[in-house]
Amino acid sequence: MINNLTSGWFSLLRNDEHPVLIEQISLVMDKYVPDDENVKEAAARVKSHLEPLKLVKVRSLKQELTPELRKLHAQRGQTLVSLRGQVRSLARSTITEEQQAAITLSVWLSKHGNTLYRLGYAALTERINEIVSDAKTKEKVSHALVALSLTALMEKLESLNETFKEVFNRGKDNASKVQPVDSKSIRRAADKDVRLLFNVIQTGVGINGEENYKPAILALKKFLDYYRFLVLSRKTRKVTEKKTEEETSNPELPLQDDSNEEVA
Repeated sequence: MINNLTSGWFSLLRNDEHPVLIEQISLVMDKYVPDDENVKEAAARVKSHLEPLKLVKVRSLKQELTPELRKLHAQRGQTLVSLRGQVRSLARSTITEEQQAAITLSVWLSKHGNTLYRLGYAALTERINEIVSDAKTKEKVSHALVALSLTALMEKLESLNETFKEVFNRGKDNASKVQPVDSKSIRRAADKDVRLLFNVIQTGVGINGEENYKPAILALKKFLDYYRFLVLSRKTRKVTEKKTEEETSNPELPLQDDSNEEVA
């Protein structure tokens, strides 16, 4: 049972998880404090880190928008891939008007680059701004989009891009409000005293027997097991996602420039 009281893996916890675990350890020791002065003193040292750890937790708030940004960024890329795919397909149409409109869009999109979905946040945002502007101001492009019923897809791309910019700017605003914090040092200091607490409990069990410490150990183990499983699941998921991505990766094929037509 004692062997489960380890903290070496705490460094794998996120900044929004680590302070919560330390707080739960402190609550456990308050509720199930053994009749052992050394343990009480060690528990008090752990508890003294709760205030500094609040700064770590606040700092992590600026990262909360990251998943939303990733999702929006992926949706922008997928919309561009869909647009190119439909243009490529319609370029093979047997209907002359459709084919000509698709070739016009093919030339236009190729000038913006054939691997837009690989661009980073800022670069893709700017490129989509240019694409949307072209779609509204270049007569041949706008007419071709209407002829192929692709205006709704362009509107979706513009909407995703505007939403992305709003979320991105919100994240910058949040970051500017957060004071610089040495999260690593604060966490390391807390972890050092957690290790001390666990060692003191282990020593107490060795000297006095397990009975006096059992309630605290069982409660601590419950929280430690939960976060240890969380870390392991995250690691496993990353490995699986990477493997799946490698197996299913199918880079977008560049559009063929089938015409020397200039887009005005």
